[in-house]
Amino acid sequence: MNSPRLQTRITHQPGQGQFLMFGVFIGNSAQQMAYLSGTEQAVDFLHVKRGDPGMKDSKLYMTNAVYALNYKRISLQAVGVYLFADHVPTPYYFIENNKLIESYAGAKYHQIQGRISLTWRPNNKFSINTTGEYMDFHFNGKLSGKFSKSYWLASANASYFLKDFAFNAYFKKYTTVLNSDMSFIKMPVSYGLSASWSRNSWRIEAGTDNPFTNCAKYSN
Repeated sequence: MNSPRLQTRITHQPGQGQFLMFGVFIGNSAQQMAYLSGTEQAVDFLHVKRGDPGMKDSKLYMTNAVYALNYKRISLQAVGVYLFADHVPTPYYFIENNKLIESYAGAKYHQIQGRISLTWRPNNKFSINTTGEYMDFHFNGKLSGKFSKSYWLASANASYFLKDFAFNAYFKKYTTVLNSDMSFIKMPVSYGLSASWSRNSWRIEAGTDNPFTNCAKYSN
């Protein structure tokens, strides 16, 4: 089935060093064969997967706005996004012939997202960037039920340059993130350090990520 696709963008510069953008996107996506196939796939002797041949294509509607400001050694960016998707394949479960059947049904998905990023460059050797982000989303399916979640992200990144050397440090803090299989992941703090040397066509870099952090924790 053919569905309309649209992508449009309006930009404006209200003043020196300022940028404003507003965009609208309409799209669609065909479902994967695993979601459509009525053929049963045995995971084990109690668990069976089965698709829904009648599932419709997913439809996507998104609008976003961006404001950016560059003033002397400070850069600011603010982003707002609203996303609505229909017929999103969402898993649901039921018992049939003493077996657990895992199937998929279309659901409605709403997402609201806001992000603010600030960068400060006191000189040509040092810069620091901080970002704060908030996301709120809701699923509503006739068979999969209703559920919602919100999370936030805070991050910082600092870079320092000294002749042929570059040093970088970063930090990220999440709350809970939605995974592609509709499970929630409780994310640990993410952080790291790196150093590099470059000259002409040569570059050497070494670093470490999360040396003292445990794995992400999965939760319902």
